Amino acid sequence: MAKSSCYLIVNSLIAKTSSSVIDEASIDIGVYDDLQAFKQSLLPIRDWYWKVDFEQEHLYSTHFCVREMKHFLYDAENVVDEFECERLRKEVFSARVNSRTKVARFFSTSNPFVFQLRMAKQIKELNKRLCGYKLQNSCSEVASLWAVLGLLPSPNKDETLIDVANRCLLELMWRFFLQNFFNFGSSFYFQIHDSANDLARSISKYECHIVSSNIQNVPENVQHVSFAEDDLLGNSFTSKSIVVRTMLFPIEGVGASSVAFLNMCVSRYRYLRILDLSDSTYETLPWSIGKLRHLRFLSLERNEKIKRIPYSICKLHNLEVLNLVGCTKLEILPKRLRNLISLRQLRIPQRKLFYLRMTLPT
Repeated sequence: MAKSSCYLIVNSLIAKTSSSVIDEASIDIGVYDDLQAFKQSLLPIRDWYWKVDFEQEHLYSTHFCVREMKHFLYDAENVVDEFECERLRKEVFSARVNSRTKVARFFSTSNPFVFQLRMAKQIKELNKRLCGYKLQNSCSEVASLWAVLGLLPSPNKDETLIDVANRCLLELMWRFFLQNFFNFGSSFYFQIHDSANDLARSISKYECHIVSSNIQNVPENVQHVSFAEDDLLGNSFTSKSIVVRTMLFPIEGVGASSVAFLNMCVSRYRYLRILDLSDSTYETLPWSIGKLRHLRFLSLERNEKIKRIPYSICKLHNLEVLNLVGCTKLEILPKRLRNLISLRQLRIPQRKLFYLRMTLPT
């Protein structure tokens, strides 16, 4: 099968970022960890394009934002090629170096300090942009939500919850509830068929609800709520429903920012199992977060402002999943993280692993 241009570019980028020349250069300018994180992020993208040929790219363009990704890959290639350009420039410079050229170079755009600052900024920007691209649904995310809501059957002997989720997903695929389904061995990527989505909405309309500025009549006993807009404090939803188990901001780029809204959610909805604050802009969480004794899933994914998490989070003994991917400003995790005795998944950006002082549960 002929491979697409995107696959070839991704493969080339991985090869270039794996070279010793770029490794040494990235260490010199202090972006080695950022560059390694960028390379690791490219691997699943390469796997994706290995499965998809040129004609399928057009067919599944909405599934993976192919057009936008191609523009990103071209920009990334330009940045990575700058390292090779700088290496060649150094070779020429060293061949004719003298005191006069040293002074001239210090005041030119080829000054190594200028290059270091420029490249550091561009590599960090690439990582930031790459966080914005993701596939529609992944098995690990769906499995986590199913598990914390108690929707998965008990595992058989020698099975994990992920194994059970895989079984359920494959059955849904065989029954044509899922489309654009790809099996990468360790993970699945898919879309929910429109008819399956309509059926699910019809069956769960009294339990699940999407809240927006246009929605005023929210069922009193609604249990699973998705917010389509930022900070809908004051919507009639807040006045009646107290049995809410799930709160999500599922639209990428739409997240909560109102502290009053968060305080209201934490104080009012004591039976929350899932609190997904993806794309939020909170600099910290309220201390009262520790009162959500039933919480199983907490996500702060892509929150680029939060620096610390309150120690009270260690009181969430039922917490199974803590997602901090994309929390680029996060400096430290609570020392008593071992108290999260039910924690199964702690998701942290790879480049942060060496800097975060954390104690994992044993």
